[in-house]
Amino acid sequence: MNVHSREDGKLDVKGCFGHVGHAVEPALLRLNKNQEELLKSLLEGKAKITRAIVLVITAVIEHSMDYIIRKLKRDYSAKDSRLWFVEGKDLWTLANRFGLRPGYRDKSDMKSLMICYGEKNADDGIRHLQISDDPNGKGFCLISIVITPTQLEWLKRYSSRGIAVDGTHNVTRYNLKLATVSVADHKDRGLPAAFMLSGTMTTSDAQKLLTEVKNVYPDFNPSHIVTDEAPCFYNGFRAVFPSATAKQHYCRCHIDQTFMRATTKLVEII
Repeated sequence: MNVHSREDGKLDVKGCFGHVGHAVEPALLRLNKNQEELLKSLLEGKAKITRAIVLVITAVIEHSMDYIIRKLKRDYSAKDSRLWFVEGKDLWTLANRFGLRPGYRDKSDMKSLMICYGEKNADDGIRHLQISDDPNGKGFCLISIVITPTQLEWLKRYSSRGIAVDGTHNVTRYNLKLATVSVADHKDRGLPAAFMLSGTMTTSDAQKLLTEVKNVYPDFNPSHIVTDEAPCFYNGFRAVFPSATAKQHYCRCHIDQTFMRATTKLVEII
């Protein structure tokens, strides 16, 4: 930058206010308006990508964020497009700004879920859906089993080492339980490979979950299975895979909790 002081007290400044000595880095740029509109359309499920950012309106099929990111990296270059560097946080920022709700199809949660299931979008991963047909909710039953393409890949890569199956309560505003089949990768990091939401958690329910695992991955054959002290998961596993040689292990955390509850009662009695 060159600065020249004039006699009247003013300054003349000449300089370069752009990039000097290096190229523009697309990763450091902000998304422009056209790019934001493209991503918004993808989140809404109304467009598919072309290199020229031309929006081609198609049937409304909502794309998952993983799908959008994979598609952008496939269709755009890291050398000249900010879109190649789009991450999940960018998509969530746009989703919050425009009030987009992933998976929302209808104000009725049950109807919305049925519509999503009927769309058969592979990235949603909904393999099985069972809902009570009683309009009054009598005998309510909901079973939703989810295995996405990414989860299927984890099953194929890591399930032979062993799996863990466990249930969790109070994960939604409804009285539903969440069962998760987990695997561990080569760094022993736990990865959720299958989900099931159900109003009950019985051996029959566990069978349905593991049957879907078998359907998508017939060679499923873990060497170990870890569960809590509830017998439903292991019994369901044996029912679906009767010839499996997997060794069962109980989760130490649950054993410790059961032991502490039992000893506390014993101390109270004494």
